[in-house]
Amino acid sequence: MTVGATVPGPKREVWRVLADFERYGEWNPVIRRASGRAREGTSLELELALPGQDPEKLEPEVLIARPERKLRWQDRLVVPGLRDWEYEFVLQPVENGRVLVVQQLRAEGLLAPLADAGDAREALELIADALEQRLSQG
Repeated sequence: MTVGATVPGPKREVWRVLADFERYGEWNPVIRRASGRAREGTSLELELALPGQDPEKLEPEVLIARPERKLRWQDRLVVPGLRDWEYEFVLQPVENGRVLVVQQLRAEGLLAPLADAGDAREALELIADALEQRLSQG
């Protein structure tokens, strides 16, 4: 599932907001708490609240961290292949000093068919709107 949104500001500013996990709780309505570093191979601690669901704590691993370009992490439930989530931000410059931020969520594994695609899409859209608002505030 993919959601894209164009946000104001240069790529470095967009990256700064996305890589500052400690401040997610100030602007992100879905990832309400976060800690960790945007560095490949490190673990994050997230509290995720998808619309219509109870909050869930995740400890994903950062798979890709390319400053000002791409951030991807993966969370696995218990063992690989049961429920694997990959979440990614990709930053692409567009005209007038704006950035297209593409979010992609991939769910795989035996439990993936049980995930609510509507809730996941709504969550990505909420994050996109909140990111745009955060960057508009300067």
